[in-house]
Amino acid sequence: MVETVRLPKPEPDLLLLHIELKWITPTIWRRFAVPENITLGKLHHVIQIVMGWSDSHLHEFEIAGGNYGMPDPDGWGQTVNPEARKTLIKALSGKRTFIISMTSVTAGITVSRSKKHYPLLPVRRCRTALRAPMPAHRRTWVEGRVMKIF
Repeated sequence: MVETVRLPKPEPDLLLLHIELKWITPTIWRRFAVPENITLGKLHHVIQIVMGWSDSHLHEFEIAGGNYGMPDPDGWGQTVNPEARKTLIKALSGKRTFIISMTSVTAGITVSRSKKHYPLLPVRRCRTALRAPMPAHRRTWVEGRVMKIF
């Protein structure tokens, strides 16, 4: 009898994201890596953690001509595509830049693809971090930090 062997799925490539707040001087930016198959909903939470924000505003991603976010349950505002299941790599459709807009701030994000996996320096486990605010001593992130998303 022939036995079928399933090969393990390869780990997704990492995307290196550079986020920069618009219309603010001096420039405020962060650089971090996420897996290419991260959903836009999870990416929003990662951005909140990386920037040290409290997730207190509505948000909307503008990517490759499409708008993604959490639809307003009361039907107010512009209609957006749901972000819960859309992955970043599919939403990008080959583009390298996109925007996230919130009530009080807009940020431009540039994407670089990385085939190699960065050595995991101090890893912040986002699963627990989603439920707790970032400690003050961890709010300044330097280039080279990597976040691992589960």
